[in-house]
Amino acid sequence: MYLIGLGKKEIQNIPTGIGMLGFAIPEQRVTGYRQPLHARAFVVAHPESDTRIIYCVAELCFMTQSIRHGVLEKLQNDFPQHKINEHNLMLAATHTHSGPAGYSHFLLYNMTAPGFVTSVYEFIVEAIVDCIVEACTHQEPGEVCLAQEEIPNHQKVAFNRSLKAYNQNPEIDPVPNDARNEAVDRSMTVLRFQAKDGRALGMFSFFAVHCTSYHSDNGLVDSDNKGVAARKFERFAARELGQENFVAGFAQTTAGDVSPNYVWDPKRGIMAGEFESDENSAIYNGEIQNEFATKLFKKAHNKPLEVKPLRSRIHYEDHGQIDVNPEFCDGRLNQRTSPGDIGLSMIMGTAEGRGPLYHARPAVEAINRLTGVSKKIFNQIQSRTTGEVDKNYEARFTFLDLARGYAGRCFYLFKQGRPVLPGFVDPGVARVRHLNKNDAVGDSPWTPQVLPVQLMTLGELALVAIPGEPTTIAGRRLTQSLKPQLEKIGIKQTLIAGFANAYAGYVTTHEEYAIQAYEGGSTHFGAWTLAGFQTRYDALVRELCKDELGQPLDTGLSPYVASQEELYFRRYELA
Repeated sequence: MYLIGLGKKEIQNIPTGIGMLGFAIPEQRVTGYRQPLHARAFVVAHPESDTRIIYCVAELCFMTQSIRHGVLEKLQNDFPQHKINEHNLMLAATHTHSGPAGYSHFLLYNMTAPGFVTSVYEFIVEAIVDCIVEACTHQEPGEVCLAQEEIPNHQKVAFNRSLKAYNQNPEIDPVPNDARNEAVDRSMTVLRFQAKDGRALGMFSFFAVHCTSYHSDNGLVDSDNKGVAARKFERFAARELGQENFVAGFAQTTAGDVSPNYVWDPKRGIMAGEFESDENSAIYNGEIQNEFATKLFKKAHNKPLEVKPLRSRIHYEDHGQIDVNPEFCDGRLNQRTSPGDIGLSMIMGTAEGRGPLYHARPAVEAINRLTGVSKKIFNQIQSRTTGEVDKNYEARFTFLDLARGYAGRCFYLFKQGRPVLPGFVDPGVARVRHLNKNDAVGDSPWTPQVLPVQLMTLGELALVAIPGEPTTIAGRRLTQSLKPQLEKIGIKQTLIAGFANAYAGYVTTHEEYAIQAYEGGSTHFGAWTLAGFQTRYDALVRELCKDELGQPLDTGLSPYVASQEELYFRRYELA
């Protein structure tokens, strides 16, 4: 049997007055609490081989490299007996848009806080460390069981919010607007953790749907629909199973283009949920997830995973310069990812979270097309001197040059680290002007360029961590491309763990990217972002398959960690 442990801790003391993370609206500030946020973890160890994996999902918008760095450093320094390292630790987030900002080392993700908030960072690290230590401390022999099933289409739980882009993918049949519920991955996977004597210890559910039942007019901290599901399941376990310390985690998979909102609210001018009240809509959606998780939990009772050594591997790579394997880019040669940037269409937002350019979509599309034509002409002129024609031009007008940070250009025109526009134009501009005045912008990229790819195995299951938001088809292509290699080591099922270990925007297919909807505009590393991930995971799996237990493993490049001096000058302190 495995050794199994579970833990849960509250992320405490989120201060009022700081910005929330998710909708990127500076006016959305924490005004109080509706429901507390938690971190939940499981640890599974194989005693004979002395291998283990640790997975933690926190009720946050996304995981950051800064949190991962802080958690790992504290675990290794204060709790070395638990043998946790870069490879066997996976940290993820539920993607609630009703949680705090201010816990990233990268400037862009702290804009709405505005700035780094030391107390928020420390409380998050503390909660995650405590829940992992609790899981490690209370291990006991047991089984991990698995069940999977699709939630029926009539259940109003998940809808594709970017159907035009989704329909560009050649492997799917186009889906009409009134069937957006069919253009998502409706499968839910449940892991059941039970002791040797059959006692239920915990449950983790994996299902793709944005935690955006609450919209940008909400100021109360809340874990959204997945938090509703977790609380209801834990109350069920206490009431029906007699397990007061039961841990129920509800995690994400490929939720990039998947929304809980499907009803147009004319009063608010947004896509909303089943009810006029966001709170009731969150409860409604969470109850559906809870209902099917409960069903699968019961179904999994007699379906234990095979007990064998646990494999885990992580590798950091600069995702802005990956030479892409032709297998993953339609056989094209000499293709590579691009340094991180954000497209103009990102400012449009979505129907559930409208941006400043939401009503200017035709203009944005025209600007993107014109940019594509201009790049094509430039490439043809350039080919006269080089003799080579680059057909991989992108019809995308850049909003921010993330990789170059201070030296980058906003809208191709203005030095983004030293804005010429006055601060009253936008709070983000005001924040950068303030930082520049205090010489605190720094030279680092504004979002991470060096990112981790990580994979863990548990019996016949593989968990693949994505440091961003993969769309439905992007996730499907990635799992399919890994299948041949993983089958060689007995893996029968692969799960994408989204919003994990770090965050660098969306991961779209190159067909979705070409449409430049919000998701494509928010894809940082160009048209071949997904192909870059596929290339890196293909190499990672090949290394994983030949790893010998106990062999020292290379982690690749060192990710960016801000200095205390940088954080001090970028901090935000409440009055």
